[in-house]
Amino acid sequence: MRACLRTILFVAQPPLRRAHSAARAAAAELPRRYLAPPALPEPGVACCVSHYEAIALHTALQPRRPDSASGSVSLGRGDLGALTVDLGLARPASAEVSASHVRLRGTRGIEGEEEWTACVPWAFLDRVARKRRAGVWQCYAPGQGEAEAAEEAEEDDLAPTKVEGLSELTSRPASLLPLDEASPTPPTAVLGGFNMHRTKGIDPAGDTDNKLRALGKKGGRVLDVCTGLGYTACAAARRAGVREVVTIELDPAMVELQ
Repeated sequence: MRACLRTILFVAQPPLRRAHSAARAAAAELPRRYLAPPALPEPGVACCVSHYEAIALHTALQPRRPDSASGSVSLGRGDLGALTVDLGLARPASAEVSASHVRLRGTRGIEGEEEWTACVPWAFLDRVARKRRAGVWQCYAPGQGEAEAAEEAEEDDLAPTKVEGLSELTSRPASLLPLDEASPTPPTAVLGGFNMHRTKGIDPAGDTDNKLRALGKKGGRVLDVCTGLGYTACAAARRAGVREVVTIELDPAMVELQ
């Protein structure tokens, strides 16, 4: 039986001191959404790609890119080799390559019951391959019909958006940082310019295992302070003997990254 996992977005009041009166007044007027449960994924998002995956797509599919605006090339799983999306967790089953965009198709779920289609503009792939800027981007499902999808891609309406944000509470930028191009290694979060996990000689999954190992074989209820990306809370919920995990996050920007 899996443990119950509850996430609380908690905003603490500043200490009652005269020097913090302005901050205390601002905290008292925080929007109610700061205390709300995490929002559902953005509608229309088909998959995510890291900069490693975008560069691999560009390298593998650029030779198949048609010169004509009206031409396209269809590729099957065998043609796509080891190309992945979702930070190594999924492989496209097929791709259609045109002069303006690449359309990827695949399935998700234990039995592949959920189908997805992502339209990735060449302008985006060209830019990531050229600048080599690290990050993770959300890729969107196309509109209805081939002509509409091509037109939207050319107008950049379907341009992938980077998974990042700026916390209105702390004024700190937050983003995801992929760590490995060869395997589905969990990414770390970068908050205010600092990595939120140890990454030298270890990845976030190993870091999480070390934290839980230090707790011993304790069960019952678990309190996880500072949810981050949720690795510790999710791993704790899978442990034998754990009935409930309550995890608390202060920063709304971190909750959006989840």
